[in-house]
Amino acid sequence: MDIQLDAKDLQRACTIVNQVKPKTSQLPLLQQLKITTEKDTAIFRYTNLEQVIFLRTKAKVNNDGDCLIPIKRTMQFAKYEKGKVNITTDKNRTILSSKISDKSDKNGIEIKLHIDKIDEQPQPSIEGIEFDLPTDFQRRITYALKCVATEESRPILTGVLFDFDGKELNMISCDGFWLVNIKTLINSLTQPFRIIIPGNALKLVSNFMNGKIRMGYNKERVWFKSNDLTIISQLIQGNYPVWQQLIPSNEPSWTINLSAPLLYQRLNQLNNDGMGIVRIYPKDNMLLLTNTVEDAKDIEEIEIFIPATMKGEGKIAFNKRYLIEASKIFSTMDIGITNPNQPLKVTGDLDGVAFVIMPMFVQW
Repeated sequence: MDIQLDAKDLQRACTIVNQVKPKTSQLPLLQQLKITTEKDTAIFRYTNLEQVIFLRTKAKVNNDGDCLIPIKRTMQFAKYEKGKVNITTDKNRTILSSKISDKSDKNGIEIKLHIDKIDEQPQPSIEGIEFDLPTDFQRRITYALKCVATEESRPILTGVLFDFDGKELNMISCDGFWLVNIKTLINSLTQPFRIIIPGNALKLVSNFMNGKIRMGYNKERVWFKSNDLTIISQLIQGNYPVWQQLIPSNEPSWTINLSAPLLYQRLNQLNNDGMGIVRIYPKDNMLLLTNTVEDAKDIEEIEIFIPATMKGEGKIAFNKRYLIEASKIFSTMDIGITNPNQPLKVTGDLDGVAFVIMPMFVQW
């Protein structure tokens, strides 16, 4: 094989693959990136045994073929290149090289890598139901990813539930402390489905796909296709919590409408020490935020008043981190509170986006 391509395309391939490459496993299969050719295209393929990445990029193909390249070493090589790079094979060697100028053979770099053969995994089947996703899908999936669990103690919560009723898609994530429900209309499909997609696969879709996205699924896998990138992932098997029961349905006794950027600013000005517990309640027709931080030397008490339009009255305490994350995405937001022992519900000026945050139990 003998190909030439832009260094930025090689960098992109390595960056995407590095997001799914296991950090600890030393299995040769998981450390190598495969490259094949097709006319004027280089195709990068990687699998971590649960997900498969295909990236197509333009290349000058002098000789067809395929090769393996080590991900870590290739990233180090490509990171500092800005022009064209060459990838060639010679028996059991893969050679990465580049030149400052084509006029000389002595002003560049050449790295000769000895690559052992590995047993390749078969191509996973992606036969199933496919449909086009809305143009704002990538933006909205970033909201759904906010509440995905990062700990593996409950694997099912490390994914996002896609619950489609034939018209409206509910994307649900929760980690036991807060939940988000993102509603999105799907006009290109009428058949209901309910699947759980790993959060790390959806992060790839959100961060690296460009243009129109097509989604497909079957009983075992889900896949996403864009112009140059295909992402295939195993589904998470199991029963997701009944999310409808976790969203407050009773009429709130206290509602708050306020500026989300102002709330975001004020919450970030609170002390980051301690448990991060914030209490809110109405006072003098304003919303009052308070928190207390104690250490060995001092006690710091903060009171912040925020203009807000309120109906009814109440009080509640919560972990500020969750409301900070929710307030990032809105311009104006509404907070509904039933009582101090029930979750608070946060909506705003983005249709179909709702957060549910569990309360903290404190002494009032």
